[in-house]
Amino acid sequence: MAKLLIIDDDRDILNRIGLDLKELGYELSYATSGREGLRKFLENEVDLVLLDQFMGDFNGLELFKKIQKEKTELPPVIMMTAYASIDLVIEFFQQGGQDFIEKPIHIDILNAKIAKHIESHQKLQKEIKRRKEGEDRLRDRENYFRALIENASEVISVVDASGNILYNSNSVKTVLGHTPEELIGQNFFYFIHPEDRKKTREIFSENLKNENTNFSLVYRSRHAQGNWQLIRSVCQVNLDDPIVEGVVLNSLDITEKKRLEEQLFLRQRMDFLGNLAGGIAHDFNNLLTGAIGNLSLLDLNSEKFSQEENYYLRQVMQSCQQASELIKQFQNLSTGKNSEKESVDISDVIIEVMGILSRTTDRLIHKKIEVEPDKFYTMANYGELHQVFLNLGTNAIQAIEENGVSPESYIQVTAEKNREVVKIGEKTLEVGHYIHVRFEDSGGGIPERITQKIFDPFFTTKEKVGKQGQGLGLAMVYNIITQHNNGYLSLESEWGKGTVFNIYLPLVLATPAKKEKSFSSFSMPKGDETILIIDDEQMVREISSAMLNQMGYNTIVAGDGKTALSMYEENQDKIKLIILDLTMPEMSGQMVMERILQINKEVKVIISSGHSTDYGQNTILNRANGYVSKPYTMEKLCSNVRTVLDAL
Repeated sequence: MAKLLIIDDDRDILNRIGLDLKELGYELSYATSGREGLRKFLENEVDLVLLDQFMGDFNGLELFKKIQKEKTELPPVIMMTAYASIDLVIEFFQQGGQDFIEKPIHIDILNAKIAKHIESHQKLQKEIKRRKEGEDRLRDRENYFRALIENASEVISVVDASGNILYNSNSVKTVLGHTPEELIGQNFFYFIHPEDRKKTREIFSENLKNENTNFSLVYRSRHAQGNWQLIRSVCQVNLDDPIVEGVVLNSLDITEKKRLEEQLFLRQRMDFLGNLAGGIAHDFNNLLTGAIGNLSLLDLNSEKFSQEENYYLRQVMQSCQQASELIKQFQNLSTGKNSEKESVDISDVIIEVMGILSRTTDRLIHKKIEVEPDKFYTMANYGELHQVFLNLGTNAIQAIEENGVSPESYIQVTAEKNREVVKIGEKTLEVGHYIHVRFEDSGGGIPERITQKIFDPFFTTKEKVGKQGQGLGLAMVYNIITQHNNGYLSLESEWGKGTVFNIYLPLVLATPAKKEKSFSSFSMPKGDETILIIDDEQMVREISSAMLNQMGYNTIVAGDGKTALSMYEENQDKIKLIILDLTMPEMSGQMVMERILQINKEVKVIISSGHSTDYGQNTILNRANGYVSKPYTMEKLCSNVRTVLDAL
């Protein structure tokens, strides 16, 4: 029983023709659009195709051409049309079509045409089969092989046992930039990257021992333009085949695929980092809350300390605050959030960082600053820029120490205004005024092979010199400069000759009043209300209670949600405010708040958390009256408490 595929967007015609052809004994399948017809043609074996010329998505001639692209051997195709121009007829026959039939269709005429073309096609197929089985079989096989590979996207190559190239398909021009003729007679291994050549040759030679063996090679191959492309070759040993007499390589450029795989892997690691950052930030911020809180209490008695003791107190507080900023930057790196910005004098940041390096590193390493004060301002987060230059400085010190410290060792920072910067290297910046900061060191430099990876998260060279490192430092620097501040960061380095980081930041002309950075005692609002503190960290409960008690408040503390609910039920008449931690075991802060709101809808709650989270979309947490992020100073805590208590 012959199988027919009828493609026509007129369902009435399909039904009418279909009924008649079924009665004549044909097995039928239908399609009402060109796309559906193409799919059914590819999915099913049919003996003849009836094809309408005019359809909604594309016409019959276009569909016929698409069918020809998908299959090399086609069944007869008869075009059905109500109007056939001479040009259409000529083109259809030139493309290999078998016949036309005009609408309205007479079933007897159609049946005769179908029978004739199916019979002719069957005879033709038998003849082709006979010829293939005869004396011309080898020649037909070679022609078929060439027709198959010449236009393939993969590079089909044949090399001899020594790797000399005998044949390359035309696609080598697209993949590697060479014409097939240029490569004939050259050695395949010559184009492989020197670092991959030995291993590739060993695998190739080992597999030549067995005829018809299949094996794979992955290597970098040099493009005609000089760059390296990552290639995967599937190889078939056919040295004894009288037609091939060589090793057939089916090679595919996987450079982009590898890059996408690496991006996916990096995204997965960054997602992991984001989850990890939340936990780390929570724990660190709890520790810093204890440290900063105790320092705040000490500061209340600062007049009893000597000048030197007050200096040390300020330094410790400053270190704690910088540690807090570092945690925020760690979170920002994984979540993409930006910190609050202000107008920052670059010289202030650099002087402070170089002062730290001068006090904590080898005095033989000169720290040179050529940045004028009150001249270079940019909109940025002070703590983030501090971390940028501290990271660069720390890396520079390590590079110098690894290279060997000498009286000529130095770190030098210079700055200049760069106007109307449009393009730097491959980076195009918005037109405007920029600060160009050069951060230079006399260390051993960075090898060329890793300069392209130096800003990647988790890439590190520290283990190679016996040091530990996670590779986040320069990734964080790059993220702050390029993502948070719309700037640009580039690297100049030569192995054995030091390194220069070029930083471009948008210049702002307005200069703010100098901020007083000293840590001094302050006047804070007091009170006598009773406050319930709910936090699973004992240190946080104790220091928060001590700071509030110092200002006259009464405090009740609870280390878990269940205890907190019990305490609130017993003391709700006198408790005027709750300070609630969100991350607690067994019963989260959100669950506690839901239960407390059921007891008293008017309760006042301040959420306290060490996580960097947006609570705006959470309807329950959005009911809170205030939010204080950890770590917090005594001033910050007491100010928030008083503001919420005094609110109507």
